Amino acid sequence: MKITYHVGDATQPVGDGHKIIVHNVNSIGVWGAGFVVALSNKWAAPEAYYRRWHRLGYTNMTPFQLGQVQIVPVESKIQVSNLIGQSGCGPYYGLVPVRYESIHEGLLRLRSYMDTFSYTPSVHAPRLGAGISGGDWNKIEAIINEVFEDTRYSFTVYDLP
Repeated sequence: MKITYHVGDATQPVGDGHKIIVHNVNSIGVWGAGFVVALSNKWAAPEAYYRRWHRLGYTNMTPFQLGQVQIVPVESKIQVSNLIGQSGCGPYYGLVPVRYESIHEGLLRLRSYMDTFSYTPSVHAPRLGAGISGGDWNKIEAIINEVFEDTRYSFTVYDLP
């Protein structure tokens, strides 16, 4: 697997077939800045599911905690994966909120979920964890490559024009 970079909007994934849009969310139930704004402008479900997940503390037996993922259907062949890879919001005491180990764990969970399909979905994402979460894209790119190496999945990362 090799990451493909595409100039465009990750809420409009390119290509045919089933697609999963994965993005990074925080561990405190705050939704309102970064890529989530674009998601909410396109579909209501990812935010509604995330807020319910946070409020209840679990969804479908999945606890609301770092490293977990929540799959949200938004169109017949598109799902959104809310991946909790960020502890809190904003830098505290000079520390960025992104948690690389949580992104790694969440991507492993996403891959395991995808392995259950009889079809091969493609993965699409903004530079998850490297925007307002403050992460180093080189580290996150290495995690993606490690998790998805030797798989049949394609992974497209989007940069806005």
